[in-house]
Amino acid sequence: MAIRALMALAASVALGASAPAIAATQRYAVDGAQSWVDFKVRYLGLFSLGGRFRAVTGDLAVDLDDARELVVTMAIPVSTLESKPAFWRSELLSPRFFDAAHHPEIRFAAERSESEAGDARRCFGTLTLRGTSRPVVLDARLRRAAGSLEVEASALVSRAAFGLGGVLPFASDDVTISLHLVARPTPSP
Repeated sequence: MAIRALMALAASVALGASAPAIAATQRYAVDGAQSWVDFKVRYLGLFSLGGRFRAVTGDLAVDLDDARELVVTMAIPVSTLESKPAFWRSELLSPRFFDAAHHPEIRFAAERSESEAGDARRCFGTLTLRGTSRPVVLDARLRRAAGSLEVEASALVSRAAFGLGGVLPFASDDVTISLHLVARPTPSP
């Protein structure tokens, strides 16, 4: 009888220990009004050119205490590009660069991350741009804020890998991408 009671106690402890890991994963929806994605490229080695995308949408499922628990899907409407002067924006939206008419959305998806120091993570995902998908690693910081989750992340990608060329003949191939996301909790299904 004592063995059965001990086994039952061990089973309840084991089940209880696994429950918080499942319950700790929280779902969030990206608040497009407060989120953006910036990009910049060095031009002639003297200065940077770039722009900002707004109206980012997406979902996150994350456990802030377990870096392995992460699922991200994001969509970035190319038409929301902000950049000055006006001719620069037109060039970026043209078929020679983002080709907004044929590729109206940039997508990012991740299903794995690794813990770094403090609240930092390395998120491994796939960026789809101009119909081309490539692996990308984001260096990210996730922080709880008043009723939301704030994500700051950055990555370095190759323009050539995504076919982004013509408009910038004297620019670096390296493009720095920076994300600022504000996400609100959503009910679990």
